Amino acid sequence: MKTRTFAIAATLAAVMLGSAAHAASLSMTFTGLGPNKTIKANFNGGRSFNQGNAGGWTNYAAGRMQWVDQYGRNLTTYCTQIKETISNGQTVNYTLTSVANVPDPAPGAMGAIKAQLIGDLYRRFYSTVKSSANANLHSAFQLAIWEISHENLTAADANGAKAQLDVFVGAMSADKTHNATMTVGNLAMSLIAALGTDDGFRGIGGGLVGLTHSTAQDQLLVVPIPAPLAMAAAGLFGVAAWRRRRSK
Repeated sequence: MKTRTFAIAATLAAVMLGSAAHAASLSMTFTGLGPNKTIKANFNGGRSFNQGNAGGWTNYAAGRMQWVDQYGRNLTTYCTQIKETISNGQTVNYTLTSVANVPDPAPGAMGAIKAQLIGDLYRRFYSTVKSSANANLHSAFQLAIWEISHENLTAADANGAKAQLDVFVGAMSADKTHNATMTVGNLAMSLIAALGTDDGFRGIGGGLVGLTHSTAQDQLLVVPIPAPLAMAAAGLFGVAAWRRRRSK
């Protein structure tokens, strides 16, 4: 198991370095949803972030997604594509990529600012959400991801982008007239409101990566970096610092 964990961590390192030559894949079989709620929402990429919608709601199961990978490990993800689907028992050969590169192909890669917001969302709430059995909390976490990844944000930085997020209006909209959706939506907005407070927008320790596929729902996966890789990374940074000092 240590060898397998290190292999995935090394893959994560390649992804973080952005090397196409080291593109890696992870085969995962979807085993079903964990805690979740059915909410009413819709997505229209033609709406601005503050534009109301005309209804036409669709039921979406929003919550934790559970998988088994090719190594027999149980994994947890949340998806970044509201319109693409996945079926119980379906096996997907995902390509690992940076968070900024999902979702792909539609509605399009979220980019650096949205990835910064997603990273902060995970840093603040992922551990609590993952360990909770509260279906509303899991659903709200998923809705917040959909809002960030799908909304037509125009701000030039994370603070401005956060101010444009509202799960009840814009390209990605939830139905505030539906009681269960309203409960989840309000909780999602409380998660979004906490982003960037106190210490700015930062990512989680370890690694958060994107999983992309041309026809299956793209996902977000937390991959911990084991001690050997963390030490190697620290060594690389140490060498770089020593070289800078020597060049002065």
